[in-house]
Amino acid sequence: MSNGAVFDDDHMDIELLNFEPYSGVGQLIVREKHNGVGFYYIFVTFESGDSTRIDYDGGNPQRVQFLTVHTTHRNDTIKEIVAKRVRD
Repeated sequence: MSNGAVFDDDHMDIELLNFEPYSGVGQLIVREKHNGVGFYYIFVTFESGDSTRIDYDGGNPQRVQFLTVHTTHRNDTIKEIVAKRVRD
């Protein structure tokens, strides 16, 4: 998966900033399109089968918009990034 927007809806987009296969560490950024984007589950799936879910609360004033994900497998790749809005 190349860098660039990997998720986009009416409320936010998610971009893959960097992924280093050797270390298995990736960095994402959430860009909100307006205030109060809601609560999202962000799912990251790797080719190895590893996966992670990030709970993103757009209503939390101290939310982190730079997210770090990782896989336990060296030389892995990100297969898919999906975000699901679960509430306003």
